[in-house]
Amino acid sequence: MGPRSATGSPFGGGSEKPGMSVEDLVALIQNLNAKQRIPDAAFHALFHFDSRATALLLKDLSKAGSGARATELFEWLRGLDPGHPLQALLDVYTYTAVISMCIYQQDVERALGLAREMRVRGIERNVHTYTALMNVCIKCGRCPLALETYYHMRADGCSPNVVTFNTLIDVHGKMGQWEQAIKVLNLMKNEAHLV
Repeated sequence: MGPRSATGSPFGGGSEKPGMSVEDLVALIQNLNAKQRIPDAAFHALFHFDSRATALLLKDLSKAGSGARATELFEWLRGLDPGHPLQALLDVYTYTAVISMCIYQQDVERALGLAREMRVRGIERNVHTYTALMNVCIKCGRCPLALETYYHMRADGCSPNVVTFNTLIDVHGKMGQWEQAIKVLNLMKNEAHLV
């Protein structure tokens, strides 16, 4: 998966703890009161993380009830100048994590905007991105939009996985389209090599 810990500051001064892990950063950020800003040590630690560890950090913060802090961290990354080394952390993993987090805020428009931004930035959307987007649509009561997202996924040449198919069955079920849900089951059998 890649490194999940930070071992020193590229800025000098050793301002963060050596060996800072995702779990350490979650604990550090969670212990802040609402008025405190995220300390520089947390941002410096990102120099030693890959995008998967960064996505895990964002998800873990959100799961721990610190979704606003996860958003703050992601927005900080998005605000970096083009060419900044940490811009490399903005990839399919981090974007997909933040799209998934939109479920908790019931913010389908933000999720759609992030998916569009991925395209603009040249970040390829994968099956997990599309499935996360479908789930946000479902949780926001926008089942037709979830179906539209599935069709866009297929048009973009992205093959569904078993989670996508289960999500699609859920969409059809919520819309009372039982025959369509059964067709998805048959489609799963026909595309068993994909799942």
